[in-house]
Amino acid sequence: MSDLRIRFRKEYLSQLHQRSTIRTQVYKPKIGDIVLLWSENLKRIHWPLGRILPIYASKDGIVRRARIKTKSGIVIRPIRKLCPLELDGESLITNEARSS
Repeated sequence: MSDLRIRFRKEYLSQLHQRSTIRTQVYKPKIGDIVLLWSENLKRIHWPLGRILPIYASKDGIVRRARIKTKSGIVIRPIRKLCPLELDGESLITNEARSS
């Protein structure tokens, strides 16, 4: 089990973070997206996992914050400190329907 955790940390999470930082598009969060909450005090493997609840736009209409439900409670974080996982539930259902 520890080998799986080490491999997950080294391979998947590092690629996920690299992909989210070099994107040409800006991440547009949706309610229900699963994200990792970036933290400079924790190793990537220990970043909390959460689900986006409501999102909040600033006066200029750009989404800048989101309310996130985590295992330990509900927090509000800036979008730039969220690391989205590859697929949300809606995308997964759409892709499965296409392949059937």
